[in-house]
Amino acid sequence: MTSLPIESLPAELRKEVEQFLEEHPLSPAGRLRPRLGQSSGMWLALLGPSVQEGKVGLGTSPVSALRAFNRGFGRANEQPTVEV
Repeated sequence: MTSLPIESLPAELRKEVEQFLEEHPLSPAGRLRPRLGQSSGMWLALLGPSVQEGKVGLGTSPVSALRAFNRGFGRANEQPTVEV
C-alpha cells in the first residue's frame, strides 16, 4: 500500500479531506495530518512508518478513515479502527 500526503490527493478528494480537517482542527487528524492510502477497497489514514508500527484508521472513504483515525488515536496499537 502506498500512502500519500493530503496535498498529493486528487483535487476532489483533497477538498473533502481539507474541509473535514478545517471542521476538526484540534482532532488528532487535524493536528497531525496523517497520510492517506487505499488498499483492497479500503482507505487508510496512517501516521508512522507502517500499519504495524503506526496509528491507523480504516474506512470506506478518506474522510471515514480520518474519523476512525481520530477515534482510535489514544488507544493501544492492537487493531486499526474501522469506520464504514
